[in-house]
Amino acid sequence: MPWRHVAGWPSQLTAIHAVHLHNNRVMMWGYGDSNSDRDCKAWILNLVTGEFFQVDCSVNNIFCAGHAMLADGRVLIAGGTDSRQGENGEGFGTRYATLLVPDASLPGAHWEEGQPMGSTYPDDARWYPTNTSLPDGRQLVVSGTTQLVPPPFPPRPPGTRSYNKKVQVFNSDDAQPWFTALIEQQLPLYPAMFVIPSGLVFYAGRGTQDAPFKKTLALRLTDFTWHDVTLDFDNGAIGEHNSVCSFSPGKILRCGGNVAEGNPNASALAAVIDLSNWQVNQPAAWQSISPMNFPRRDHNLVMLPGMRVLAIGGQESSDYTRPVMQPEVFDLNDLDGEWVLLDAPPDLSYPPRMYHSTAILLPSGEVLVAGGQQNESTTYPSGDIYTPPYIAGSTLDRPMITSAPSQVQYNTTFPVAATVASGRTAVEMCLISYACVTHGFDQNQRYIPLAFSQSGLGGYDVVAPPNANHAPPGYSMLFVTDNTGSYSTAAKVHLAA
Repeated sequence: MPWRHVAGWPSQLTAIHAVHLHNNRVMMWGYGDSNSDRDCKAWILNLVTGEFFQVDCSVNNIFCAGHAMLADGRVLIAGGTDSRQGENGEGFGTRYATLLVPDASLPGAHWEEGQPMGSTYPDDARWYPTNTSLPDGRQLVVSGTTQLVPPPFPPRPPGTRSYNKKVQVFNSDDAQPWFTALIEQQLPLYPAMFVIPSGLVFYAGRGTQDAPFKKTLALRLTDFTWHDVTLDFDNGAIGEHNSVCSFSPGKILRCGGNVAEGNPNASALAAVIDLSNWQVNQPAAWQSISPMNFPRRDHNLVMLPGMRVLAIGGQESSDYTRPVMQPEVFDLNDLDGEWVLLDAPPDLSYPPRMYHSTAILLPSGEVLVAGGQQNESTTYPSGDIYTPPYIAGSTLDRPMITSAPSQVQYNTTFPVAATVASGRTAVEMCLISYACVTHGFDQNQRYIPLAFSQSGLGGYDVVAPPNANHAPPGYSMLFVTDNTGSYSTAAKVHLAA
């Protein structure tokens, strides 16, 4: 059966955030503690033993923060939620930065307080920001709101949300790690940001109610200037609550989301853009592909080996009455293809995964699906494992990586030994980054196809990414896929300059 429950799931854990560490741990947390700007309950899942450990964060209320992995495997967490009552009542962000540090302890990680993003409150606060790992090992932090209308979040006129428009860069090697650029740019909450091969950072869109409305933009880091990429989102998936992923350096997919701002119904539309050779002032356009079988918002996209994208969870409207239980997959090797429906969970013991749900690819090749809400006040403190059909059946039928280097340099060729079942051949190798997911978007997401050639029986010469614009430095999972679509478990690889 492709679905099973995760045993021993903590009753207080609704996994609104899921951060996959390179030491076979997943740190997860949900709502922070009430009346606090510092405390948030969190748990680590050991993927080898299946044990959970409670490792609460006491230096920042990290609910609705941004997060991505630094080159050394630590995770920078920017902003969060100030739930204190009174003058700075619920609805403010925090200006704190936090580091999640993998270690050799039994839980496998601990929290450290970082230097705040600024000294002014609430102007330097961020709630719903996006972190993006940069080619030089630094990390970009953009967007977030300084203050949002407290629950129950009544409808608001356009332009009434207080955005943090500052563009900041974090450098862990500096005594004063935060640099604030002399420009500002308003972006939607949790904007989808990706480094593209030109070295610019592309904003792929996640909402149109506020500036920059229907534009997509690129940030040039050499002079911190913003440049238009596309002026309109007419090719679909334009609304808030969509999901976005990269399927090769400079190639981006987005799908689903609201049909239009203020409309409760979801879209099934999907579109891709190819910026693999794009430079400033060149024309670019989104290309529509086949729509999904179900309209979805609040879903997650998970890249699978073989350049296939899994759309999982979500709902057909914003009122929690029409959950989408059946996942579907699209083969991004064939943009003229169609989405293929996969098996839904077998019974009602598997809850729907809608708003505030998470999904991440595990080293086993399976997908951890967790969290979500039944309505504005009822959450799902549980997790499930989904096994894609490509790795179902005997493990003997799957490719197996028998050796791979733990560290790889850019623009080099490195050896990999792998076996495939009799009569099969290896057709793809790829690097997939460790996930840092919240609100339907993996801020650490990268999928890097690798060229390779066979060198003897079971041996392969694999070509590393040419430079850090194609894949920022850090940890990734290496997978091998055969000609039937079956793929291996992962080998951990650290990409370094």
